[in-house]
Amino acid sequence: MLTLHKKLQKDVNDLNIDQVCYNIDKLYKELIHIDIYTGPIFDRVIIDEANSIKISNCGYAYSKITWFITSSLGDLFYPNGSWTGNKHIDGIKRTGFIKNRKVARSLMRKTCLDMVYELAKKNKKIIFVGSDLGVGVLDKMYKKIPKQFLMEGISEQNLVGVSAGLSMNGLKPYVNTIGTFLTRRCFEQIVIDLGLHDLPVTLIGNGGGGVYGSLGPTHTSLDDFAILRSVPNMTIIAPSDPEEMKNIIYESVKYKHPIYIRFGLGGEKKIFVKKQKFKIGKGIFIKKLEDLNIISTGSITQEAVQIANFFKKIYNINIGLLHIGTVKPLDKQKVKEVVKKGKKIAIIEEHYENGGLGSLVLETCVKNNIKVDNKIKLFGIPNKFQKCYGKHDIIKKYWGLDINSLVSKLKKFYEIKRK
Repeated sequence: MLTLHKKLQKDVNDLNIDQVCYNIDKLYKELIHIDIYTGPIFDRVIIDEANSIKISNCGYAYSKITWFITSSLGDLFYPNGSWTGNKHIDGIKRTGFIKNRKVARSLMRKTCLDMVYELAKKNKKIIFVGSDLGVGVLDKMYKKIPKQFLMEGISEQNLVGVSAGLSMNGLKPYVNTIGTFLTRRCFEQIVIDLGLHDLPVTLIGNGGGGVYGSLGPTHTSLDDFAILRSVPNMTIIAPSDPEEMKNIIYESVKYKHPIYIRFGLGGEKKIFVKKQKFKIGKGIFIKKLEDLNIISTGSITQEAVQIANFFKKIYNINIGLLHIGTVKPLDKQKVKEVVKKGKKIAIIEEHYENGGLGSLVLETCVKNNIKVDNKIKLFGIPNKFQKCYGKHDIIKKYWGLDINSLVSKLKKFYEIKRK
């Protein structure tokens, strides 16, 4: 938001303000280099989500007041997580802000959107529909194939409606925004526009689980499985690493039903090798079936792998691990195999236990008359609102889903004692 002195209004009107979403770096530099006079050009300059913006070699904004809006004050002052004495490193300075800041990007998100772009270059029917992408995201796609790139702004319900219309006209839309907005806010459109007509639209939700915990409970996506499990024809996918994500996006092109893909944001390591085969609706045994087992989904499978390795290294105990990349439709055959043969099964997920993967596994057992007794335990999130703010690691610890907390809980559940 810019409030300008009247005699400079014409000069600023000549700038392409509409491009702010796509090239804020260039726009900001154009604004601050209007040098008609040396006094304040702007009454107020308001920078929203200031902690996520990178403007290289930034100059001073000639304004009476500059407001920086963020819920992550530490990130804004110390974007690289460090300082020397009382001197800020690369944060807000009197002569600029976020100078030379290194912006962390999610490998999963990058892999996902890069795949959409690469496939779109070869297939003109593929259309990207986005909302609030962030600076620099998919710039290549916007410049190279602009007719296949739609930016609808922060109007998520409209995103889904537009995508339904595109799909009905023979196109293949990929919709991307923050997961909690895509599911809660757009529920009616997903049910009526996509589910009812069984349209092959792919919904891509960033920030699954507590990724956006620094923004509070309004931004955390802890109920997306439960919400979308109730929608007929909907497929729900939660890949665990970039290799799986790449294959899922490739498979989604020919998929004939609506899909919701949920992933985290940052720090994902490779679990699978390139030769691993992925198929929508099929789980994968990362570690073979044992007496003691873990069933997990999404990015928290990364922690599950580390936990299984820990028990092998410290206690010489093998833990089986089944990764459920597709929550719906569930791979019931592999789930039944684990429940029937395993003695203890821990189900780990970054989602409410109500309506999540654990709930779905238990429903499957009941429907198939499989006795559970006390062999299954859910390690998810209780049905409560988050009452703290912080980065993802802090939120996982808050819910007891960090590695140390899970190891402690699993030792008790598995009845493991140090030799």
